[in-house]
Amino acid sequence: MKKPTLCVGLVCVDVVAETEGFPVEDTDQRIPDLSYRRGGNASNSSTVLAQLGMKSEFLGTLTNSMQLDFIREDFSKHCVTIEQCPIFPVCEFPTSIVIISTINGTRTILHHPKNLPELDIQHFSNLDLTNYSWIHFEGRSTNIDNIKQMIRTVRERLEYMKISVEIEKARPVLDELLPLADVVFVSKEYAYFSGFRTMKEAVEGFLDVTKPGTIVVCAWGSEGAAAGQNGTVVSQSACPPVQIVDTLGAGDTFNAAFIYSQVNLWDWEKGLEFACQIAGNKIGQKGFLGIGRFKHPVEALLKSQQQRR
Repeated sequence: MKKPTLCVGLVCVDVVAETEGFPVEDTDQRIPDLSYRRGGNASNSSTVLAQLGMKSEFLGTLTNSMQLDFIREDFSKHCVTIEQCPIFPVCEFPTSIVIISTINGTRTILHHPKNLPELDIQHFSNLDLTNYSWIHFEGRSTNIDNIKQMIRTVRERLEYMKISVEIEKARPVLDELLPLADVVFVSKEYAYFSGFRTMKEAVEGFLDVTKPGTIVVCAWGSEGAAAGQNGTVVSQSACPPVQIVDTLGAGDTFNAAFIYSQVNLWDWEKGLEFACQIAGNKIGQKGFLGIGRFKHPVEALLKSQQQRR
């Protein structure tokens, strides 16, 4: 089995409220379900990588609050290693209130960062980077300087190591991460913020500001996704399930599935199709547990499609 992938970023607690429609302001209503989940972009992507059968490790800050046991147990249940995570006392985990509409699957997130410190370069520098096959960074505007130093550390120690970064939020400072990675995931939100109005236009534009050979990937929700490298750009339609159940973490699933494809040395066009298929399957179920059952059917489908071309 290949060495583990490492996902660096945030873990938080999601309080997920399911409702038949978005609540009307200043009203009181019952909801079908309320649950607590482990969230955070890098945390979710590490989970999906593990569910796809890879060894997976998460690196981010934890706190010894009453929620630590829940976080640890959930990582363990999903087969994600967290032994290298520093634990801070007298802090609270960042928390998100998530409202999911059971009618159309949309999710609305209200986030509070609490007081947990971000991961710093000192903690990252203690890692033996030769233990990993791929390192993925969640772009965080509040920790940009440390993230840049972490990427620089990887480049200095291991020139061959592949690095991906996710740029999701509309924050100007995240531009600084664009030239630093081998794979750059940009969100629709960030693309719009940067002046692009289609996914292919976004990929073409961001390719101009990344280093040669970089793969730029942009997911565009229900329209699918686009990717490009060295001037070639392709798009892929979305692959929605029969019924949309839970869109929370769909983007993190997409990113993880694409990383899976690249660790396994697939060409990036096949990786784009695979990521769209796996993300589509994810939104047809609650959470991430068991999403690996879709891997082999999707791989078989892509192989048969390739043979017919």
